[in-house]
Amino acid sequence: MLNDPDGLSAEASLREERDRLRLLLEVTNLLVAKLDLGQLFEALSGCISRVIPHEWASVTLIEPEGLPHAMVRLVMLDGVRRPDFENWRIQVLAPEAKSGEPLCTTIEEGLVRNPPVWTVIAAQGLKRFMHVHLVTGRGNLGFLAIGTRRTDEFTPSDVSLLTQVAVQVAIAVDNGFAYDEIRQLKDRLAIEKSYLEEDLRSDHDFTEIIGQSGTLKAVLRQVEPWPPPAPRS
Repeated sequence: MLNDPDGLSAEASLREERDRLRLLLEVTNLLVAKLDLGQLFEALSGCISRVIPHEWASVTLIEPEGLPHAMVRLVMLDGVRRPDFENWRIQVLAPEAKSGEPLCTTIEEGLVRNPPVWTVIAAQGLKRFMHVHLVTGRGNLGFLAIGTRRTDEFTPSDVSLLTQVAVQVAIAVDNGFAYDEIRQLKDRLAIEKSYLEEDLRSDHDFTEIIGQSGTLKAVLRQVEPWPPPAPRS
């Protein structure tokens, strides 16, 4: 009984299924707990690597002008965030991007498609890659990819799991970059508001008027221009 191959195989399958379900639960918890997209991506890569071993992980987003233009936005290599590999502008093949199907490739295929980028990646010793789509209600945002130095192919089970993870990651990426855009917009508006107030004060400069009485200062404060109150919701 202890040497029953069918029993051992069934036990291994159950253990694998348990690990994969646990990964999906961990991913869900991370999406709820973290706002910063960089921190979230680092934690996600660590979780995924326990079930699908890999040394490379990246998020590539399709540029606003559309395919084939894309940008590598987030990269992890050997468990460490690598900003030096980020913000690469690349071109992806439109038919593959539009198909919605996961794609497994080799380093040799990458070198043929985009030599400048893939030559740098090849120098890291990476051999095989898996790319899955990041899709939300707004359409295809880009790709989640993992890469390995192993020569073994990714299994259909690996592809299925990463595809499920990508569904959740796509929402986080969409929300994360929207959050960053809103924060940048607020920062820019704050700077513009500061410049505007300075211009208004320059146009109505009361600092050189002689007079120190409290009554005069109160009058000047009343006539100094201020931004209009925010509209009521």
